[in-house]
Amino acid sequence: MLKPSELFRPKRGLAGALLCAPALLASAISAAAEESGASALAIQEIIVTARKMEESLQDVPISITAFSAEEIEAHGIKSLEDLGPSVPNFDLTRGQGYSVETSISIRGITTRDTAAGFDPTVAVILDDVYIGRAIGFNTTLLDLERIEILRGPQGTLQGRNVVGGAINLTTSRPGDEFHARAKASYGRFNTYSVGGVVSGPLQPGVVAGKLAVSRGEGDGAAQNVDLDEDQGGTETTALRGQLRFTPSPNLEILLTADYTTDDIVDQGLDTDPNPTITKPSKLLRDRKYGGDFANSSERDVYGGAANVYYDFANGMRFTSITSYRGFELDSELDQDAGANIANGGGIIVHSRASREQDQFNQEVRLQSAEGQSLRWLVGAYYFHENLDTLGAGIFGPYIPGVGALGSFNTSDGTVKTADYAVFGSLGFDLSDRLSVTVGMRYDNNKRDLDITESIAFDGFLPPPLPGYPPTPYVALSAANPLPDSFATVVPLATHEASVHDKEPTGDVTLSYSWTDDVSTYLKYSRGFKGSGFNAQFSYGQAGGIVDPEFVDSYEIGLRSTLLDRRVRFNATGFYMEYSDQQLVDYIIGPAGITFITRNEPKTEVHGAEIELVAVLAEGLDLFAGLGLMDAEFKAGNNKGNTPFNSPDMKLSTGLQYIRPIGDNLELFLFGSASYSDDYYTNDNNIPLSHQQSYWMLDARAGVQSADGRWSVRVYGQNLLDEDVQSTALAANQALLSLQDPLTWGVEFTLSY
Repeated sequence: MLKPSELFRPKRGLAGALLCAPALLASAISAAAEESGASALAIQEIIVTARKMEESLQDVPISITAFSAEEIEAHGIKSLEDLGPSVPNFDLTRGQGYSVETSISIRGITTRDTAAGFDPTVAVILDDVYIGRAIGFNTTLLDLERIEILRGPQGTLQGRNVVGGAINLTTSRPGDEFHARAKASYGRFNTYSVGGVVSGPLQPGVVAGKLAVSRGEGDGAAQNVDLDEDQGGTETTALRGQLRFTPSPNLEILLTADYTTDDIVDQGLDTDPNPTITKPSKLLRDRKYGGDFANSSERDVYGGAANVYYDFANGMRFTSITSYRGFELDSELDQDAGANIANGGGIIVHSRASREQDQFNQEVRLQSAEGQSLRWLVGAYYFHENLDTLGAGIFGPYIPGVGALGSFNTSDGTVKTADYAVFGSLGFDLSDRLSVTVGMRYDNNKRDLDITESIAFDGFLPPPLPGYPPTPYVALSAANPLPDSFATVVPLATHEASVHDKEPTGDVTLSYSWTDDVSTYLKYSRGFKGSGFNAQFSYGQAGGIVDPEFVDSYEIGLRSTLLDRRVRFNATGFYMEYSDQQLVDYIIGPAGITFITRNEPKTEVHGAEIELVAVLAEGLDLFAGLGLMDAEFKAGNNKGNTPFNSPDMKLSTGLQYIRPIGDNLELFLFGSASYSDDYYTNDNNIPLSHQQSYWMLDARAGVQSADGRWSVRVYGQNLLDEDVQSTALAANQALLSLQDPLTWGVEFTLSY
């Protein structure tokens, strides 16, 4: 059977695909339109704030995918991971035993939360608030009004270090109309969730409030065969409250607070002593794992914000965003994934990690009135972060009745960051159809590190042979497989380091409107991510400084609304050159897995995103997306390799059908199919990290009231039960984890 990847090749057929696709798709939709005879139908307009003002999606010269509240519901998007299959050149996964560890990839540029001494390259922005760590993002998508995925460097307006792109989340605001909505679901692996939102006026015209609450729990898709316990389960509770003050027509104040707590028994890791294996074991594919204890993570995320928007009489707008956020995370990981203590022998690889973060943001902006030929925005930004980290691990043979030979290696560090920035954007019309936008940002970023490395043990064993030194050991037992106190702790080294980056970045965009419904643009942007540290145990060598990284990006884009607004067709081609990329390597040693970050000299990525939304007939909508990408390390240790999670092609298609079947009753059907080319889940491209190409099928069906008051739906995800990797590591042994298998369930919604 012909694979989609054989029809599109980024290296050979990108230009042809971009040129031919509009004509072919328009012809197909036109034929469908003539048959249906429903030319009055039109696609829904989506308003986005990618440029810090409300604009139609089609007017924004950025490669952006946006989902409205209705589309979030129809697609069944419960978390950001659900967006991966349907957004071109985008992927978000959690894995390697820590469910709260997040990897976000946009156009081959990946941010991971495993390296505490570095900032992410993809920003998550919630209601105008920049979130400094993906771990600190409230992953429960409550009361969302819109999701925007912005690709390419966005640092000018979206915040610090936004090299790869941004995820912009906007929640619904309370108003003078009372609104209540409840949702409940139950599915495979005894998974359930309940949630609700209540919103309405407290003092009509002056104060409105909103409260959103959700609770979820599940057993998980995996099993620890040694402990005879379920793994992969979660317990999550999330709350968000908001007060909206409108004391005058030109002043709006939003006060928001949120809190989430997670208790997760992670799915686990498959382990093999042979680091050269090329595919997961059958036990892993069946989600059967081992271990002396279950991998677990406990996380608390909290935050508050005060957003002030003031419109002057001349139309100018002043914005102030003040926020405080933080998180606490504790994780425990059995990296050898074997019951070595119970079995009386084997290699022990156990570790724990704790992080505590708090951040303060302050941003102010002043921008011109809308609809002017000269459009401008100026702003200033301040960010402060404290991040405390504690890591500990042991790697050694287990001796029954004694413990593990070797020491428990620990690192206790604090990273402090202060970032000051000024930024601005200026747009002006050269003619009725041609416009130019120029953006600039200047960052003054300072970071300090203080880290202490130590070794801990409980005693010494006699030397095995005369002349050899005694061997330290850590007392372990089935009841105490991961100790937190020791008889002796010896500091190895304490490191202090500082970095100070001062960098200008910016972008230039040239836009041309061929008609009211068709436009093109050319864009150059430069992204910057500040220096960092290796802030974890490194055998006495922690604290090493890693240089900043830069991205130069070039784009050409088409935005079009066709056939009486029944079709939205957008396409973007891009080329990016990545200099001194901060790349994480994995080393397994006495500390378990150690993360070492270094600079990769040069990476090149080019490709395209093509997206289509069409109304085929009354109640019948089509969604399609195509991502093409060729990413390669051009120099350094990984020269010739493909970056993490960078398939040559991703294709997604979906159909939604709504049909009346009675008085105030409708049938709802939604199906999607997505295809991914093969890729690697490790920058080293080890054979085990090779993920083969696969199809992902999802479906939803049910009935609902025509007035939107209630719905009942059944759903299925990963209907082909594909085994898809989250990550794969190999040093002295091999580690690998998988994403969720086939899941299904039923959900109910009730609105008032």
